[in-house]
Amino acid sequence: MQPTPFTLSVHVGRAFLAIAVFSALMTYSPSAEAQIVVQEVVRYIKPKQRPVENILVKNVDATRAFTITSEIVKEENSGTDARTQEPSKDIVVAPPSFTIKPGETILTRLVLTKPADKDMERIYRIRFKPETLKADDTPTEVSGVKTQISFVTTTGMLVLVSPQNPQPKLTHTRDGEGITFKNEGNVTIDLRRFDNYCFDEAQTDCMDLPGHRLYPENDWRVEIPGDKQVRYNYAVYDDFQSIVVDAAQ
Repeated sequence: MQPTPFTLSVHVGRAFLAIAVFSALMTYSPSAEAQIVVQEVVRYIKPKQRPVENILVKNVDATRAFTITSEIVKEENSGTDARTQEPSKDIVVAPPSFTIKPGETILTRLVLTKPADKDMERIYRIRFKPETLKADDTPTEVSGVKTQISFVTTTGMLVLVSPQNPQPKLTHTRDGEGITFKNEGNVTIDLRRFDNYCFDEAQTDCMDLPGHRLYPENDWRVEIPGDKQVRYNYAVYDDFQSIVVDAAQ
């Protein structure tokens, strides 16, 4: 398969989707599983792009304020058992710490301080770590609603820094039981999930296609009967494409 062209254009559909998703988060009812949410948990920094990203951080807890601190790590060998993470100063979050009130949204900035590599994608994880201003395990009652104020979760982001010379390349092999996709390029490829994908016009032969984030040099296998042709949608940063995999011979 020939490498697909890399584009820096931002798709309008993706922008509207991001707005819709974050709007939904604004009305999210908080639970013990999530108190802090961020707009778009995956960010891409592309060639020639200004190395600054605005990040909206929302406190969806109705009663508690938090002090938020950020932690940045650089990740190597992503998607493999050999994955490692080390603290990094290649990215700075400003402000590095702040207080956020119940229901409040804070604008922060992510700044890339190290220029992109020529031929290799860099991968970072950013963690926003909230701490309650008042550590207390005693349940409290606010407006008639009992809450537990000691349990707080950490919110994370994935940041992909494109190489200066991006070369996406998705290949595949097929047998009677499934398809093995391989990322032979130097940028991450996101194979998109498709619920209730149908192989026939009558829509009687259907299945859910799983999705997967395929980092450079990684491969991934999905079980699909070999007699079925399938179209998989995938994204290389903001560039959405598709690949048709013929039935096994």
